[in-house]
Amino acid sequence: METLTPIQRIAVITIGLTLTAFIAVFVFPWAGEQIAARMPPAATPPPATHTPLPTAAPAEQAAPSPTPTVALTPPPEFALLEQVPHDSQAAGDNALASLSMALQYWGMQDTQEAIASSLRPGGQQDPSIEMAELAGYARSRGMLAYEGINGNIQVLRQLVANGFPVIIARWYTTTEGIETWQYQVVHGYDHPAEMLVLHDASAGPGIAVSYSDADSAWQALHRPYLTVLPAEQMALAQAILETDEGEPSMWDRALARAERELDADAESAFAWLNKASALVALGRSAEAGEAFDRAEEIGLPAGLMEYRLEYDEYLLDMQEYDRLLTLTQAAADGGTSQEQIYLLRAEAYIALGDAAKARAEYGRALQVRPGWSPAANGLSGLPE
Repeated sequence: METLTPIQRIAVITIGLTLTAFIAVFVFPWAGEQIAARMPPAATPPPATHTPLPTAAPAEQAAPSPTPTVALTPPPEFALLEQVPHDSQAAGDNALASLSMALQYWGMQDTQEAIASSLRPGGQQDPSIEMAELAGYARSRGMLAYEGINGNIQVLRQLVANGFPVIIARWYTTTEGIETWQYQVVHGYDHPAEMLVLHDASAGPGIAVSYSDADSAWQALHRPYLTVLPAEQMALAQAILETDEGEPSMWDRALARAERELDADAESAFAWLNKASALVALGRSAEAGEAFDRAEEIGLPAGLMEYRLEYDEYLLDMQEYDRLLTLTQAAADGGTSQEQIYLLRAEAYIALGDAAKARAEYGRALQVRPGWSPAANGLSGLPE
């Protein structure tokens, strides 16, 4: 029998997976139920009558009880959260649609419009809403939200297998050739075929993406992820995520992973960029310059650094204020919807002793995101 080439094997796997999906959906609709039946009990979301927890904590709280230990089992070969709805994006904003899908899975009725009214009062359109903003909204609705970087396929599988859909952000090229980031909701996987199943608010529901393709586009943004869940699921989620959200250990591990990836492929621009980003986050900006330079020399997608602002933060840390202002001038002149750019520019102007220009930059940030505390506090701290 003739041996298939790697490309031919991939083609066979892809065709087989497509036929399997067709049969499951159109010929044997009960096949999806069989996959879902493999899920552990925690996969079942609460009923649609879910009542959000209070958004404000009492002034005094008793000491929390110790978090019970949860023994994790390896995720099964297949998992599919069929209850995760698909929502097509409105006004070109896939971030709001993705969060709406995740919240609706837990029985909440937060539409894109409701989320937009909170995150973007006044009707501003912002294609660069960050994970932290989505997490903040979920918390304001009484949910727990675990947000981080340096995610991996194993964690995605473990979360989905235990009933938690996961929002990720990946670098994305539109059909018009425009490069941008895109939020997607991972709600299933086929491990033998090495495929993730995800909802995309613009491309459609139930899209199968190979592990390798998913990870390479995810790596470009430092593999960010967000999962939202009710409080009663906290112990299980913490066991999966090792409860390191936002702690230095997350960045230590991100740095170690980037270095391992560079040992395997010294020409990986994304690995160099992620190494530099981790160094900046760890307060080691003086060591990050070479990594940024290597990423740029190897080549990064056009426009990526308009979304990833770690280099601007590096310049601020290194007191290269004029260079920071020069590099961000075009985005500022173009009316960028990224309020963080205006904040960085304001801080650079403060360092240069120009309070008037800093005031203007803070004002522009608040136009994009009214009431944003970093800009509001910075503005109030300026001399009259």
